[in-house]
Amino acid sequence: SIHCIKGIKINTINAKKHFESTIAWVTYLNKSIGYENAAKIVKIALSNNEPILDVIYRESGIKIDKNKIYKIMPYHL
Repeated sequence: SIHCIKGIKINTINAKKHFESTIAWVTYLNKSIGYENAAKIVKIALSNNEPILDVIYRESGIKIDKNKIYKIMPYHL
């Protein structure tokens, strides 16, 4: 919150939800899971309104440690 306008606070719950749900995670895994599987994962996540990280794990078996990704989040929310 040091990067916010004075008096504005970050909604960390909402920020984490959006961070976990971004389809950019699939782009990152394209080389590992292939374009076809990546597209399938995005379609499932968007149609079911599910967090992308959960769908990645369920569909590919790749587990992404959420605690580790929070460390790379912008401004360490």
